[in-house]
Amino acid sequence: MTRALLLSAGPSLEDFRGRVSEWDIVIGVNRAAAMFPLDWWVFADLACFKRFLPDLASQPKRLFVKHDWPTRELDRVAADRAWLHARERTVWKEAMDLTGIRFSASGPAALSLAALLGATYVEAWGADMSGPGHGAAHPWQAERQTWNDVVGFIRGYGGDVVHGKGVV
Repeated sequence: MTRALLLSAGPSLEDFRGRVSEWDIVIGVNRAAAMFPLDWWVFADLACFKRFLPDLASQPKRLFVKHDWPTRELDRVAADRAWLHARERTVWKEAMDLTGIRFSASGPAALSLAALLGATYVEAWGADMSGPGHGAAHPWQAERQTWNDVVGFIRGYGGDVVHGKGVV
């Protein structure tokens, strides 16, 4: 069983008291990268990347990004961070091809990444579909439906997704 911890930007992230070292895969969305050491940092826009880059809790091993565009832009924005240039970057299209689900928000993308990595158990914190997110207005209803579609995909292959607060 491959266990993934997904740390997103919603209010319940503040309640996470576990240790990231106990997980096979640690995936962080947006501001979670400034709070915890991660294996993967997932973000949907360059503004988010710029906002949280100075406060990273550690150096994520890999980036999961929305389009190919960040390669050039990330290198420019993070010119003083040589470690970042060597990081593997996976584009969301790979996860969309696997799941057959189209998504544009970072929460469902992170959950799809867990599926792409073969996770059979995912525990999500901060995936509340409420709260301030990373500071921008957010279409939570659309994101919730996409999230639920990815949960269904994972459960369809025998995996499970649970919310750290007991709700998915």
